[in-house]
Amino acid sequence: MLRWLLVLMCGSGWALATQADDTRSLVGQVVCSECWSEADRATTAYGTPTDLECALDCAEKGKPRALAVQEGDKTTLYLLYPGSYNPGKHAFLDMVPHRARVTGRVQSKGDRHLLFVDSIERLSAPVSQSKQDGMAPELELQDLSGALHRLSELKGQVVVVNFWATFCPPCLREMPMLAKLQRDYAAQHVQVLGVAVEPFERRMFVRQLAQQKQASFPIWIGASTQHMEAFGLGTALPGTALIGREGQIVARLVGELNEAQLRGLVDQAIARKP
Repeated sequence: MLRWLLVLMCGSGWALATQADDTRSLVGQVVCSECWSEADRATTAYGTPTDLECALDCAEKGKPRALAVQEGDKTTLYLLYPGSYNPGKHAFLDMVPHRARVTGRVQSKGDRHLLFVDSIERLSAPVSQSKQDGMAPELELQDLSGALHRLSELKGQVVVVNFWATFCPPCLREMPMLAKLQRDYAAQHVQVLGVAVEPFERRMFVRQLAQQKQASFPIWIGASTQHMEAFGLGTALPGTALIGREGQIVARLVGELNEAQLRGLVDQAIARKP
């Protein structure tokens, strides 16, 4: 089917052009179209805390999100615009930096590709099971009052280590669910631990936001992407490691948590024999 588009004004007159509808279903990573080009993505993965903060800043400036799609040996960037699906202000910001399946109409002009979204689906967070002898690294950080803590002090409990940041919308969405998980499993010696990838100087803001989200579990602060990588989580927020009673990593979850999936893994960790 052809869609007529009024596209160009040539001199003193108007020209009509036609373009075929090109409806596709594409899978890729949702990124900020501005921040994506600031690094060589063949060697530098997108999704660091700096990338997420940049995406939020660019959204305030009206820069669009995009879908980075691997096509052969190159990546094509499709700028995302509402089609029949319209999420409103800061469209698709909450999907950054997750992988997603997007269906919609593509318009291309030279190297510029626009994708008018009819549907978008966040793909399931990848889960990696670890061997029982894969011990968690030591984590030594301050809480929001400045007291120093070590992860090894929690040995004997099942620990849900959730890396998050104030500028990460999916991280904030998870907090009420994690607080409920803490309440439901406290009697079974399960401890949720929120690890903020924020400098200690931002502790007051971190505290305020955690209180707003009813995060009743401990918050440690001062983590970096190096800490996340040490747990095998990569650098994209949020990231969660499930630690067994003996201090071993029994599962890693990258991306926004699915409550049923997380509870199933926690149940398995509780049932696991030393």
